[in-house]
Amino acid sequence: MIRSLRAIRIDGKRQLYALLLVAADAASLVASVVVAHLLRFEGVPWRVNYGLHIRPHLVSSSLAIGLYLTVFAFFRLYKCAWRFAGLEILSGVIWANTAGVAGLIALQVALDGSTFARSVLVVLWVASIIMVGGLRLVLRVVSIARKSGRLKMRGIGTGDGRKRAVIVGAGNCGVRTLKAIQYDSSLQYNIVGFLDDDPGKQGMYISNIKVVGPPGLVKELARKRAIDEVIVAVQEVGRNGVH
Repeated sequence: MIRSLRAIRIDGKRQLYALLLVAADAASLVASVVVAHLLRFEGVPWRVNYGLHIRPHLVSSSLAIGLYLTVFAFFRLYKCAWRFAGLEILSGVIWANTAGVAGLIALQVALDGSTFARSVLVVLWVASIIMVGGLRLVLRVVSIARKSGRLKMRGIGTGDGRKRAVIVGAGNCGVRTLKAIQYDSSLQYNIVGFLDDDPGKQGMYISNIKVVGPPGLVKELARKRAIDEVIVAVQEVGRNGVH
């Protein structure tokens, strides 16, 4: 029952954050339209600029914002673990804004018979990528900072209830596993070392975690270091794998 209530609270927070992000995206798109016209028609009074270039497309532009947000959702810009966000999110932002501009043009042609000036559309495309992408960059930084703060609190003392574990595999999979554990407070592990059959990695440190030896040492390490769990983070376990 307690877990169910906790899950409901977590889902409620996620939905609230998603709605706030949708609202922020909508505001960013409106700001992009304004910035694009101010830059393109520099020196023209805003009232004149609005009356000549924006007001005739007010309905189509409003519908386009809804289309933009739908495209953003299709590209999963509202479902992301921000601390792990990388180039795939940037790619999604670029493609989503490109599709959004195409939809805006289609709506304006269909409803208004004309579109924003081409230079305005180009600036709008760039500005929306910067604003929408920048917002997600801020989310990533904030998420990492929050997780780092929690990790520091968790690191105080040794009797914190975390399971002592060793990671088998010091390659890309192992490093990603370590990062996930370090940045996710729900993963209650204290990683004491890596095991890898590559002699060139043995003795090295990865994020301050030592590669203590080959996987065959797992039993000895478990006995000497009181290991609770072994996390296998390799694509395949070779002949000299875990015994």
